[in-house]
Amino acid sequence: MPGIPRLNLHQQVHVTRLRRTGDCLLAACIGLAMIVYRVGTANRVPTTEELLPGTAAIIARDRGLLFGPAGVVMFRWFDALHEPAGRAGLIVLLGVIAAFTCYQFAHIVEVEEG
Repeated sequence: MPGIPRLNLHQQVHVTRLRRTGDCLLAACIGLAMIVYRVGTANRVPTTEELLPGTAAIIARDRGLLFGPAGVVMFRWFDALHEPAGRAGLIVLLGVIAAFTCYQFAHIVEVEEG
């Protein structure tokens, strides 16, 4: 069969190890994100916008005047990343990137060496 890569035993072990590493990294990052989210929601303190009514509108207006509409959207994303869900999302995103990198290296070994 011409489409099947022919790897020696060492290369097969290397590819398998890379794929398992990617699986473990993804699982570990998802588990860490669950812990970070749980701890973050348990120890959450109220923000200034929650404590003082109307402050959110004043801050959004000031940011809009200084940075424009794109700046307001950017600061909303920045504020969302400081929440527990945002931090957990970043950890999962890093885990997906790390797992994809391991899978890609395994694929490169298969294609170039096979």
